[in-house]
Amino acid sequence: SSRCLATAMDMAPSGVVKSSAYDGSGLQEVDAEQPLCLKVGEQPADSRGIAVSGDGTLWVTSDFLSSPSNSQFTRLFHVEQDGTVISQVEISGSTDQVFGIDFGPDGELYGVEAKTSSHQLVRINLQTGVTTVVGELEGTSRDLIFDIDIDQNGILRFFDDETIPGTLREHDLTGSLLRSVELPSVCRSCGFVGIVTNTSDE
Repeated sequence: SSRCLATAMDMAPSGVVKSSAYDGSGLQEVDAEQPLCLKVGEQPADSRGIAVSGDGTLWVTSDFLSSPSNSQFTRLFHVEQDGTVISQVEISGSTDQVFGIDFGPDGELYGVEAKTSSHQLVRINLQTGVTTVVGELEGTSRDLIFDIDIDQNGILRFFDDETIPGTLREHDLTGSLLRSVELPSVCRSCGFVGIVTNTSDE
């Protein structure tokens, strides 16, 4: 066990919280009550977003990578539970840069464009990495969104730490802002803030 260094996290169907570490130290399982993280495997590159599909498979996005022409892009990795890479594709299409990802109740993988000038919400093809715009997140001041969570009702959440105090934003899957909740107890200067929604008791 070790101190949690989560860039992003997501809950597997088993109820176990999975996370990627911002320092590249490995995939982790989170014990939120301690709080401690148990390293369960290596992670590809410097992983940013993480999502667990309905069948329990792991998907992670990379940090910014540079092409031969020096343009930046990100990759989508399909990985085993121990971090072994099954497949990888470059993100392309309407955007080639995505960090925060999660699966919606429709089984589709959603992500947020990782550009400071845009908060486009996209759907990502798992086989090709091609993105399709489905909307734009309204009312956020956060530059880069490293983690999103989509619950079983299709509500997308992320933590906006550019406000004082920090704010939990809730959107639908067209990007429309549904609600903003101030969270003064969440540290705004502590780096990455991952988010997991547990709606099993609702």
